[in-house]
Amino acid sequence: MAAKYHDPLYIFMIIFVLFMFLFTLFINGLAGAGEVEAIPWFTGTTGGTSDNYDTNITPAGFTFIIWGVIYVWQLVWIVYAHVIIFVKSDHGAPIYADPPIISPVLLSVYSLNLCVNITWLFLFDREELVWALVVISSIAITLFICIGHLCWMTSLYRYQLTGPRGRKYLFFTRLFLLNGLGVYATWTTVATMINLSIVLVYFQGQDQDTSCTISLCILAAIAIGYFLLEVTSLEKHLRWFFAPWPVLIWALCGVIVNNWDKEDRNSIISVCLVCLAAVFLVIKVVVTTVRARQRERDEYDTKEGIDNMAMTQPKA
Repeated sequence: MAAKYHDPLYIFMIIFVLFMFLFTLFINGLAGAGEVEAIPWFTGTTGGTSDNYDTNITPAGFTFIIWGVIYVWQLVWIVYAHVIIFVKSDHGAPIYADPPIISPVLLSVYSLNLCVNITWLFLFDREELVWALVVISSIAITLFICIGHLCWMTSLYRYQLTGPRGRKYLFFTRLFLLNGLGVYATWTTVATMINLSIVLVYFQGQDQDTSCTISLCILAAIAIGYFLLEVTSLEKHLRWFFAPWPVLIWALCGVIVNNWDKEDRNSIISVCLVCLAAVFLVIKVVVTTVRARQRERDEYDTKEGIDNMAMTQPKA
């Protein structure tokens, strides 16, 4: 049965998420500006600290404009989550609660993610890079928890969203929230691998080539493992989740531009990974198109069969 009334917990959590997001933007702005006399929370800029710990897989500076895309996309879905408070479902209930796809659980984990984001900025500024590695990996992990929870809730309640408003709600939730989280999660996964190479080089005494190869191989293993799940057992859950591959291609292109050397092993691995990600993206589009059309045919055949049964049913 559809919820007839508003959920106070959802409303509180989405307002809290907005507050935390704006505070995170403020802290990121301070970290980008460096030492500010009025608010001396940071000793330098995030970019400056990154330059002090350069590696052979650090992307070119232009690639970091993706943070602007990430935060704009986050703001879009947060605003969207506020707007749907005032939208009714096909059953006349508040659409965010009918069904509750964007749950307080998801919002709670996302709030934790924003706290972890802020923590990483302070640790990285103080050059506590081992702890910074642990924390930035937590950023990616909390985002993938949010993505997994959203996909599970979407799959659980998909058949309740067959009306006109329900379909629009599902579409915009996937576009704004699912893929918005995906852009953020993929970039922080790449950033985790870069942080790993920094720790291996500057704190474990490994050479640049070996450290960067380890990071790229782990990234490749994650990408291949995810792709295999994406087109097999998790395909129906991740069908409309396209964000990871363009972001990965963007990041690796930045790595190649900044570090290209045709004799360098890691440059060759990076090129291979870009090509692999591009192939995976094409396969993803093809598989999604084929499966979506098959689903439409199945739904049409099912509806037609039900209609035929109704027509041939003997009247009482």
